[in-house]
Amino acid sequence: MSFFKNASFIIKESFANPTSSSTMVSIGKKEVIIREGGNYQDADLTGADLSGANLASVNLTNAKLHGANLTNTNLSKADLTNVDLSNAVISGTTFNGATMNQANLKDVEYIKPPSGIEVPKDKK
Repeated sequence: MSFFKNASFIIKESFANPTSSSTMVSIGKKEVIIREGGNYQDADLTGADLSGANLASVNLTNAKLHGANLTNTNLSKADLTNVDLSNAVISGTTFNGATMNQANLKDVEYIKPPSGIEVPKDKK
């Protein structure tokens, strides 16, 4: 089973020196590198630790981020159309300029409010 469909992730072992526009993230027992501005449409990032990642301008259309840790993650100008953020931790996450049409924010968790979006009180 593949984590990704139509995604351009790079496995850690094949990319020893990530650039400043790349972020190493943990997905289950694997570590992968995500590039700023990359295309991760339809990716399954359920439970991924993306805390502190710079994911500005990425395409995460239809991605599954259920239960992901997005604490202090930069998602500015990201395409989050139809993304599943249910049960994700979005404390301090930056969504400035992100497209979030039909995004699922059910039961998101945060201590420090995210910026760039308003989470309805019943979604907290």
